[in-house]
Amino acid sequence: MDQTGMKTAGDFGALLVTGGTVTGWLPYAAALLAVIWWAIRIYETRTVQRILQRMGLRIPF
Repeated sequence: MDQTGMKTAGDFGALLVTGGTVTGWLPYAAALLAVIWWAIRIYETRTVQRILQRMGLRIPF
């Protein structure tokens, strides 16, 4: 990503954070992102990967 693209992405992120703060949904969005983050972290563990491999399942991430 070039410098202009990163700057635009940063501006858009700042706009979302500002809008979220004003409207009051930012804590809910942050909680949702935290849950998604932990789900990904759990999915990536060796134990879960072994279980999925034994079951013949693979979620494409």
